[in-house]
Amino acid sequence: MKKVSITKIINTVAQFYKVSPKKLQQKSRKVKFMKPRHIAMYLLREELKRSFPSIGRLFGSRDHTTAIHAYNKIIKMIQTSSELKSEIEQIKNMLYSKLTHKDQPKKDILNQKETKTKDIDKQNKFNKRERFKRLAVYRTNEVLKRLKILGNCANRSAYDYTEEEINKIFSEIKRKFEAVKAKFHFPKKEDFKL
Repeated sequence: MKKVSITKIINTVAQFYKVSPKKLQQKSRKVKFMKPRHIAMYLLREELKRSFPSIGRLFGSRDHTTAIHAYNKIIKMIQTSSELKSEIEQIKNMLYSKLTHKDQPKKDILNQKETKTKDIDKQNKFNKRERFKRLAVYRTNEVLKRLKILGNCANRSAYDYTEEEINKIFSEIKRKFEAVKAKFHFPKKEDFKL
């Protein structure tokens, strides 16, 4: 089996996730760097038996507890995510394969890119859907709170109003509601619960 180095592990993980090795080692807390960084820390520990303090120093002078956290997190995630397990196996294969990425047949590279693009598209759709659900629930609850506050105005002993004023208020609410609803397009039907 070929001997791997710290640099090779970091570069291979960076190449696999299409991020810069420099950015991987900096203190950026962006999500797109965190997963690859954690995997690189995990592999440095697993493959090279590096100490946690030395791993922490490689990644933006981080504390050893950060390296421990990353290592433990990846171990737990491997047990529950077959996708992550597969990614780590692919990275290990890249590390130990005799062929470099450049030497691989072009068909294999195209298949990898196509598969990765499909996975990314699927993940992006899922993330957008989840973000929409969270935001819709939050905003809907805000609107319901406001309507409840408006309902408090129905107390005749505290407020004086006419039927015409109430009808005007609710027709305005209905008009705004219809205008907002018209902005949405409905490409397919799915069950959605708040």
